[in-house]
Amino acid sequence: MFKKIFAGVFLFSFVFLGTAAAGSSVVDNPGTEMMNVHGEEMELDFKLYDPGLEEDIVDYEKYGSFEGKGTDHYAYRIKDRKGLAAAVGEGVYPNSSVYKDPVHRLLVTKGRLSGSQWDYVNLEDQQLAFYKWATAHDTPAVQQFYTALALEKLGETRQALKAYYAILVHFPTQVGWTIWHTPLYMGRLAIDRIEYLTHKHPELGLRIEGAKIRVENGYNAVISDDRFTEVDPGKLVKVPPGDLHPKRVEVSGLNVLKTVGTGSVQLLQYENRHWRLQVDGKPFLVKAVAYSPTPIGETPDRDYNLDSWMTTDLNQNGKIDGPYDSWVDKNRNNKQDPDEPVVGDFRLLKEMGVNTIRLYHHALNKELLRALYKEYGIRVIMGDLLGMYAVGSGAEWYKGTDYTDPVQREKMKESVRKMVEEYKDEPYLLMWMLGNETNYGQVGNPAQEKVGTGSQAGTQPEALYKFANEAASRGFFERGRRHDRYFEPK
Repeated sequence: MFKKIFAGVFLFSFVFLGTAAAGSSVVDNPGTEMMNVHGEEMELDFKLYDPGLEEDIVDYEKYGSFEGKGTDHYAYRIKDRKGLAAAVGEGVYPNSSVYKDPVHRLLVTKGRLSGSQWDYVNLEDQQLAFYKWATAHDTPAVQQFYTALALEKLGETRQALKAYYAILVHFPTQVGWTIWHTPLYMGRLAIDRIEYLTHKHPELGLRIEGAKIRVENGYNAVISDDRFTEVDPGKLVKVPPGDLHPKRVEVSGLNVLKTVGTGSVQLLQYENRHWRLQVDGKPFLVKAVAYSPTPIGETPDRDYNLDSWMTTDLNQNGKIDGPYDSWVDKNRNNKQDPDEPVVGDFRLLKEMGVNTIRLYHHALNKELLRALYKEYGIRVIMGDLLGMYAVGSGAEWYKGTDYTDPVQREKMKESVRKMVEEYKDEPYLLMWMLGNETNYGQVGNPAQEKVGTGSQAGTQPEALYKFANEAASRGFFERGRRHDRYFEPK
C-alpha cells in the first residue's frame, strides 16, 4: 500500500500583464518627488482632481442603455456622455478630466511622463503610473485596467472599483496579451479585482452580483476562434459590511461523501460539498514555496539542473550549500560579513512558517528530503514536468514535446510512473504535481533566435489536458500492476 495518495492535475501558469502580475497589492506610495522653482526638493501627494459625482455606484442606466445582457451580443449605448463622465470621475472612461489636472500638467512639463506606459507599471511611484496610463493610447480595456490598478495601489479603492467596473460595462470582450503572447480576457480580470477589493474592504459595503463573461475556445493561445457566449456586467450593489466577512464553516460534524487516499494524506469532501486536506487525521493548510536555488552564474544549459542544488557543496565543507550553508546578506553587499552567520535555507523556511516545498521534477537526494521533514517538519510536493522543456518526452528541443505523439506520450507516462514508484513510500511526500506553466509551451526557432520552451503545448491545449488527465488517472497505474490510487483526475 502506498502512503501518499492525493493530488490532481496541476498545470501551473503564472500570468503576467506586460511586466506586472495581475494580483498586485496596494503599496506605500511616498509621493512624487519634484524640484520647485527655488531649487528645493518637494513631494507631491496624490489627490484625485475629479473624484466624480457618484461616489460608489454609478447608475449607468441614467446615462445610457444596456442591450443583450447575458447574451453574445451585449452592448452598452451611451446617451449622455457628459453626464456619465461627470459621474464616474477622473481616470474612468469616458471621463477626460485628467488632462485638466494641474499635477498632470506639471508632470508633463517636467518631462516626468515620457516613454512607454509599460515602463510605469512596476514603479514605486504609482502617481506617475496613474497619470501615464490614464492618458495612454492602448487597447481601451488594457488602458482602463492599468489605470484602475494604479488607483488601487494608491489607496483610491472606490475610484479603482469604478474603473474596473467600467471595463465590464464598456469593454468586456476586449483582450490583452501576456509576455508570452497569450490572450488575457480583461473583463474577467476586472471581475477578479472587483471581487478581491470588495472582500478586502468590507467597510465599503459593496458587492458585485451577476457579472459573467463566458468564452468558448478561450483555453488556447489564439483569439480567432473565440466566441463570447454570455456577457453581463452585473451590478455593484450595497450590502451590510458584515455580509462580506468570510464565514467560517465547520465541517467536522458533517458527513463525509468522498475520501481520496487511504494513507496519512487524504482529501475529504463533506456533505456541503466543501473539501478538506488532512494529514495524519488533522486539517492541513499548505504553506509552500517552490524551492530550487541556483548559484549565481549557473544555468541548465551549463548542466546545472533543477535538482542540482540537492548535492551542491561548492566550498566542499561537507554541507549542502542551499539547505545548510546559506546566510542572509542583510546589507546586500554580495559578501558574507562577520555579523552574517550561516543559517541555511531549511531553517529560514521553517522560521517563515513554510510547511511544504515544491520540487519541479523528481529529486536527487532522498536523505536530504528525509532530514527536511524530520528536522524541520517540512513536506514535499513532488513534481514531474510532463514534457515541458522537452523533459521526459525525448523530444528535440526546437521541435518540442508533441502531446499527440504516442511514443513521446508513453515516455512521459513512464517518467510519471517512475516518480511514483520511487517516492510513494517516502514519509515527507504530501502530493504529486504534473507540469509547470505547461499551457505556455512554445516551439523555438534557432534561425529567428527564438529559444522556445521545448514544448508544443501552446498549440495543442486539448491534447495536453487530455493527456495530463490520462497520466494522472488511476487506470494508468493499474494496467498491468496492482497499485493503490495516486491521482484523482479532474
